[in-house]
Amino acid sequence: MVFEKQTLNRVYRYCLSLTTEPEAAYDLMQTGIERYLRMQANRADAAQDEPSKPLSYLFRIVRNAHIDQKRRTKGKSWESWEDAQTEVHTNVVCAGFQSLDDILIDRERVEAVMSQLPDSHRELLFLWAVEGYTVQEISDLMEVPRGTLLARLHRIRQKIKASLIATPQADSGIREAWG
Repeated sequence: MVFEKQTLNRVYRYCLSLTTEPEAAYDLMQTGIERYLRMQANRADAAQDEPSKPLSYLFRIVRNAHIDQKRRTKGKSWESWEDAQTEVHTNVVCAGFQSLDDILIDRERVEAVMSQLPDSHRELLFLWAVEGYTVQEISDLMEVPRGTLLARLHRIRQKIKASLIATPQADSGIREAWG
């Protein structure tokens, strides 16, 4: 695998979605790439084939490195939505939108909402909404059944929509996409 600028940017964005801190994302990306290169060198020595999906393989290494770091620091990484949810101050103009897909959210609102999600939900939402992976691809990457991911994604979308509707005000960072 050649680490082009576009590939490195995708890996960095993925790391940032897991850590939510730029410095920690760079550290995680470096750790993941080091492990990937070390595994590739070991594969070459053992005359094994390269993985069929190297980027997915790298994402898995990064995800596992992130989980290892969380375990070492004994932080709460995989907590439930209810435990992680704190009051999010968002300003919403709800002019009758029917779906979460029908609104545009400015960068600050996205950061506020994403920072309130637990790691597992943030990772799923990032891979699905930002990177454009299908649920089946995410299922293969995370080794979680497709139906489980669909249910999680549905619950995440409901929770985000509920948190956006919770405090409507006139001055908004959110507006209808097709209005």
